[in-house]
Parts: sequence; structure tokens; C-alpha cells
Amino acid sequence: MPPRLASLLPRWCFALLAITSALGIPGLAGAQATDATEVVQARLAVPMTAVAPSDQVPVAVVLTIAPGWHIWPSEASLELVKERTGSFDGAIPTSVHWGPLPAGATVGSMQWPDVHYAKADIGDGPKDYPVYEGTAIAFLPLTLPADFAGTDATLTLSATLSFQACDATSCLPPTDLELTLTVPIGKGGEPSPEEPLFADFDPASLANPQASSASDVDADLEFNFFGAQFSVGTTGVSFLGLLLVAALGGFLLNLTPCVLPVIPLKVMGLAQSASNRRHALFLAAVMSAGVVAFWLALATLLASVQDFKQANQLFQYPAFTIGVGVFIAVMAIGMAGFFSIGLPSWIHSIETKNETAVGAFVFGILTAILSTPCTAPLMGAAAGWAVKTESASTIYAVFGSIGAGMAAPYLLLSAFPQLVSRVPRAGQSSEVVKQVMGILLLAAAAYFIGAGINQLLPRPSHLYWWVVASIGAFAGVWLVVRTLRIAKSRRHRFLFTTVGVAIGVISITGGAWLAKGDRINWVSYTHDAAERALHRGDVVVIDFTADWCINCKTLEKVVLETDLVSGLLNSDGVMPLKADIGRDDQAKERLRDEGFVTIPLLVVIAPNGEVEMKATDYTPQQVADAIERALASASVVATP
Repeated sequence: MPPRLASLLPRWCFALLAITSALGIPGLAGAQATDATEVVQARLAVPMTAVAPSDQVPVAVVLTIAPGWHIWPSEASLELVKERTGSFDGAIPTSVHWGPLPAGATVGSMQWPDVHYAKADIGDGPKDYPVYEGTAIAFLPLTLPADFAGTDATLTLSATLSFQACDATSCLPPTDLELTLTVPIGKGGEPSPEEPLFADFDPASLANPQASSASDVDADLEFNFFGAQFSVGTTGVSFLGLLLVAALGGFLLNLTPCVLPVIPLKVMGLAQSASNRRHALFLAAVMSAGVVAFWLALATLLASVQDFKQANQLFQYPAFTIGVGVFIAVMAIGMAGFFSIGLPSWIHSIETKNETAVGAFVFGILTAILSTPCTAPLMGAAAGWAVKTESASTIYAVFGSIGAGMAAPYLLLSAFPQLVSRVPRAGQSSEVVKQVMGILLLAAAAYFIGAGINQLLPRPSHLYWWVVASIGAFAGVWLVVRTLRIAKSRRHRFLFTTVGVAIGVISITGGAWLAKGDRINWVSYTHDAAERALHRGDVVVIDFTADWCINCKTLEKVVLETDLVSGLLNSDGVMPLKADIGRDDQAKERLRDEGFVTIPLLVVIAPNGEVEMKATDYTPQQVADAIERALASASVVATP
């Protein structure tokens, strides 16, 4: 394999080759053309012949695995046995994705079967690797609502089972099985022939459900806007209000650090066309279509791709993050005009002096792409709720509203050209503004490239922030130098020199600020660490973050690392957990469990399990108050 090609393959590909070879599965290379459905049979079962409203119904996923074959366990099973077993990146864990459940039903956490072990040595000594084999049964605790009526007098359950089967000589490709079960509705259901399968089911989970997937979808959606709390209905006419909130969240995306560098460039482009209102409206509409098209494409991935569960999931792949950085860098060079290099013609079409339909559409897509690492207030909760419904029409409606809200300012500016009439349209001043914006866009490119490279490092580094800061500072210096050369009036000299100095100072101080170490004694998030802390009686604070999330970094510095909050986070009885979704699958899973698909997100949990705070935007006082409430409840619980 050519070295360059090998370097582009995901690390888990090589890990999978290694583990399958070590287990006697030379596998991916020597896999036989056996159909996985021939070696793994699966079905759903319940222990009664009929169900009624309010019934507690354990649902079994029964796996029958042919002799000599095994499948990899679920992520939850792997977590429970991680101290004993070897770990590797190549396992395709078994998972069950449930179809729509009855509205108002409550469900508990999946109960997974015990694992068996296969011994292997993949270079660091022999270790036990967990597997499922023989008959393996997982259980879903389900309680039907009191008003459950069913469809055609039946309860219909559906699920998608995902797994990978291996034997002593080969591994089959990952496989999905669609499972369905129909149960009659009626009083006095007798035990069914399937009842013996439920001998290992823990009935305690029916009385203490851990989640409420169906009722959560139908309940009013709670929003927290920097301390201002309100709720919006999610059904009927109220759904229109939710779409308006999603659109407002999309509008606010334009004010995030990710998008701000491109707005002056677009405003200048609109100013170029201000004298022709029809043309300006046309270009703004095309750009808006590009913005909305990207968000609808994202909705398509979330609605149709089973493993795509987060709006910013693409940035969890270093190659994508670096690729976006390179793409932005090429555009920035073309816009700044510093280098005479042969760029593709479509790049030049995006320049403000060459306003074209293709350029406007691509510029809209670029603007939307830039927004995805940042989450605007209000948007995260709406997007998370939409994905949780598992309804394609709802996902499209909410994400289309986010895109429409983000595109709205550009349509507004084109409809009222007098708003941009004072923006310079040509001449040296216009070129200087474009150059400065191009340099700032180059700083954004350095940020994406640095964040992508950082994901490939065994330990995260903050050094790339100095590169970003240096480019930003150069933009400020360039504005000062060019202003002093071309500005005629003292007022313009003072104004733009002040702006240039401010850009330089903010860049350097911001880079130093972001590059320095944390003031908080963070512990990497794991399910086990959170459970142990709650069991000890600690308050758990989970900060969902990623290297590429600039909003996350900003909130960490301006909120969490303030004296007020950091003192509490570092105090006894508080466990601060950093959940990096760019590095850890358990962090991604917990984010989904919290009902969100975007970051940042901060969750404060009291020892009794009560969530004192769950917010994507927050103030120091808000966080401090939530931790204080959680600590107070902990002391009450500890008092006899």
C-alpha cells in the first residue's frame, strides 16, 4: 500500500486487521462470502400474549449465534469489563436502534447480556477480548402509557440491530437486521411461550426508568437563553413557534466568531450591486439558497444515515476539518489578492468584485460550513429535539428554519440597499478592507487546520492558537499600515488605525489566553467516572467540548475559568468532567443521551441524579448558582 494512501486510512482499519489476525481471523482479507444472516438470527419477544395500557413490558432482543461464530459486545458491555479486557479501535460494537415507541411510553436503559472471552495477543501481550456467542439476550424495559390505544388493536415494535460476526478464520462485514414484533392489545394477557427467555431480566428497571424517549419528544421544549428560561410547545400550532425559535437561532449564527470574518465580504459584494436592486436581490436569494441547501443536506444525513447523529459530526473527522481549513485558505488567498497564483475560476467568482450566481451559491455554502463548529443560542436545543424525534419531516422543517434564519440578514440587506450604500464599492479603501478580511479568513483557515491536526495527536496541544493569533495580528498591522498610506482625512486615519490596533491586540491577547493551560482540574469523561462520582455523593459537571469548537473554548475561558466558577469546580465534592466528542465515543453517546446534537453544552448534576442545569449558553453566575444548588442538595441527602 502506498505510504500516502495508508496515512489517509482511519486508524481503526489497521487495528481491526491486527485484532482479527490475532484472534485467528485473518479476516478482512480472507473473509468468506457468508451471509451474516446465516450465522446470526435475531428476533424480538415479550413475555405475555397480550398487553394493556399502563403495562410494564420488557422487550427482549434474542440473538442466536451459530457455533464457532461470535459478535462484538455493545459499548455498554465493553465499558463494564474494560478493566479486565484488552481494548482496541477495530471492534464494531453491537447496537440496537429502536423505531418510534408509543407516545407517552417510558423506557429504561438497555440491559445487555454477559460477555464471553477470546484470548489474543496483538503486540502487547495476551489479553482477553469480550464477545457475545451462543444465545445472547438484551432487554429493553418499556412501560406503556395509561391512555395507550395502539394501532388496529396492536402494539407494534421495531428495531434495527447492528453487529459484526466473526469466526475462527474470517470477519463478515458489519450488518444491519430489521426486527419487528406485533402484540395484541387486551386485558389479562397470559404468559407467552417466550417467558423463559426473561429469567435474567432485572424488573427493577421498570420501576425506575432512566429515560423517557417518547414523552420527551412530545413535551414542551425548554430553552435557556443566558439565564432567561422559556418553553415552546412542539405539537400543533405551537410547532410554528418552535420553527421561529430555530430560525432565530440560525440568525444568531451570523454573530458567532466562526461566521463574522465573511460577513464584511458579503456586505461589500451587496454594495457592488446596490445600484441594481433586482440583481442584488437575485444574488442574495442565490446565496441564501446555498445556506439553506447546506442545512437541508445536513438534515438529510441526520434523517437517513444511521451512524450520523450530530450536526457537527463531520468535524469529528480530522481529514474533513483540515480539508475545510485548506478550502478556506485557498479562498482567503484569492480574496486578499496578495499572491499571483493560478486559482480555479470558481474561486475568483466568489470575490466581491466578480459577483456571479455560482459564486453567491458557493459563498452561501461556505458561510453555512463555517457556522457548524459554532452553536448559536437557542439553536442547539431545537436541533437536538428534532433529531430525537426520528421524524424526517420534523428534522427537515427545523434545520430548514435554521438555514432560513441564517440567510435572512443577507436578503434584508439586498431588499434595502440603502443599508449598505455607504460601504466603499471600489478603489483603494475597498481593496484594503477585502485584504484585511481575507487575512482574517486565513486565520480562520489556520484554526481549522490546527484543530484537525490536533485531533491526530495523542495529546491535545494549544500551540496552533499562536499561529492563528499571529495571522490575526498581521491583519491588524496591515490595516494600520495601509490606512496611514492612503487615508486622506484625520478622522478616517484615526478610526481605521484604532480598528487595526484593536484587531492586533485582541489577536495576540486572545491567542495567549487560549493557548495557556486550564485552570480547572478536568477529568476525562467516561460513563464509569460519572457514575462513581454520583455514587460518592459528588456533584458532577460535564462540559461537552471539542478542539474545533471555538464557542466551547470561548465559554471555557470567559465563564468556566473565572474565579467564581473555577473555584467551585476545583472544590471538594465537585467532579468536573470534560467530554471531548472529537476524541471519545462515550462523550458522543452521552451527548445524544442528553438530547443534544450540537456543542457547547454544560450539564450540572446533583448526587441524587437531578439535573440542576443543562445549557448551551450561560453566565458565570448561572453556573455558580447551579453548582451551589447541587451542593446544597448533596448536604441534605447526607444528613440523617
